[in-house]
This record gives sequence, C-alpha cells and structure tokens, in this order.
Amino acid sequence: MAFSLPRSALARSVPRSKPRDSRLVQGVLTTSQSKAREAVMPQTVSLGGSFLTRFSPRVQAKLLAIAQTFHFKAGEDIIGEGDHSLYLYIVKSGRVAVEMDVPTLGRRILRTGGVGDMFSWSALVEPRLATAVVRAIEDTEALGIKGGALMDACREDYELGFELYRALTEVIASRFVATRLQLVNVFSTG
Repeated sequence: MAFSLPRSALARSVPRSKPRDSRLVQGVLTTSQSKAREAVMPQTVSLGGSFLTRFSPRVQAKLLAIAQTFHFKAGEDIIGEGDHSLYLYIVKSGRVAVEMDVPTLGRRILRTGGVGDMFSWSALVEPRLATAVVRAIEDTEALGIKGGALMDACREDYELGFELYRALTEVIASRFVATRLQLVNVFSTG
C-alpha cells in the first residue's frame, strides 16, 4: 500500500524523514524494532480473500517459505514516509491504515487494509522508499517477505516472477483507480 514514485518525483514530493527508533535504517533492524516485532516462520496461513490467492499453489508455497511473521501493536507505525521499505507485507490478522502527512492538516488516512491485503510494494521498486505511512489500527499480524529475497526468487524462477508482477500490477492499478475516485470526490466538493 505504500505508493512508489519516480526518483525525481520523490525528491520533490516526499520529505526524507529522520529514521526513528522503530524504523528500518539502511536495511538493518534497529534495536527497538527488533524488540517490538517477533519474527518467526509462518506455519499455516488462511488464504481466503488474500493477495496470496492470486498465485498458483506452487508459487504460494515458495512465497510462504521465504516469509516471516511480524507482530505490530495498535497505533504502531510500521513504515514511515521516506523510510527504506524492505518488506512486502500481507495482513494475517488485524487492520492497517495508509496515511499521508498533509501540511496544516496533519495525518490523513488514504486507505485501510485488513486480512489478506498487501502493503509496502515499494520494497520491490527502486529506490525502495515508502511514500506514505503505514500504521497498525489494531494489533496486527502480517507476513513479511524481504524484497531482496523476493527479487532473487523472481530471477531464479520466472514463473514466480511473472505471477508476482502480474498480481502486483493488478493491485497497483486498482489502487490508482481508487485514488482517482477519491480525488474526483475531493475536487467536486471543494
């Protein structure tokens, strides 16, 4: 759910925030982040309505094999605007909000996501910087797949790469349509 823009657009539109304690800093988990999250290999995952249902059973198994489970407390920022985005996440339980800092108005929710929703696709797109804040609305458990490991898997398995980028393109396209409709609504009432 974290949106990616070309490097030139990022330079103009996304201020680089200082990394905080609970952030990913140049590919390394900080101490407080490590304490805040328990990373364990997933055992079983309910796929009903999930981003994972877009994949063949063989590709699902490969994705689950390289995934870790992360736990986020309600109110915790998972990713900050301008932070390095290292993991592609799929919500197992709980809810998240994608938010944007708007000058003079503070944070505004762009969209919310629940079980099965994917966010932080910017982990797969250079320069791998988040362009929005993702916050846990309630206690949330998510599968996290490290972007670098996923890119390596795509290079080794072309079918996985094809399925992944087809699924990502569908998700990104639907989110752009939703954003467009939000903008139409904003401008028509303004």
